[in-house]
Amino acid sequence: MGYTHYMHNTAVTTKPEEFVALKEDCLTLLEQHKDILANGMGEADTSPTIGDTEITFNGIEEDSHETMTIPLEGPLRSFEFCKTAYKPYDKVVVASLFLVAYHLGAAVDVSSDGGPEDWQEGLGIALSILPQDAQKERALQLASIENGFTRELVKKILEG
Repeated sequence: MGYTHYMHNTAVTTKPEEFVALKEDCLTLLEQHKDILANGMGEADTSPTIGDTEITFNGIEEDSHETMTIPLEGPLRSFEFCKTAYKPYDKVVVASLFLVAYHLGAAVDVSSDGGPEDWQEGLGIALSILPQDAQKERALQLASIENGFTRELVKKILEG
């Protein structure tokens, strides 16, 4: 198996503007960490692939493992996963999943084989990208979603 992160479609309808905001925040995330990221194949001297329908990235060469795919339009695929083997790009995968949970809310259920201690760095990165004034409002909207990533996100935002 290995250390894996998951994203399940919950069949809740998404809005196009949610994906626009998700893409903007993901572009910021990828730019901040471009020194440890490559295309989906993990090839040296490449960048994450940013398309109209999805973003894909991996670590670089021996620090790559599996491709992370971030959807940029609906309907969402029923299931996505990414094994990172705790490699350096794991924090960017975790941050991207928090951004997905933040922007798409009840449309996705994100989870991980890891626990909150494994998510802290990625959560910190994601929270540094999100606007402070919008965080608490969105946290209240997310509070009813039952998954570990989202509960941890809500907890940190409300403690903020």
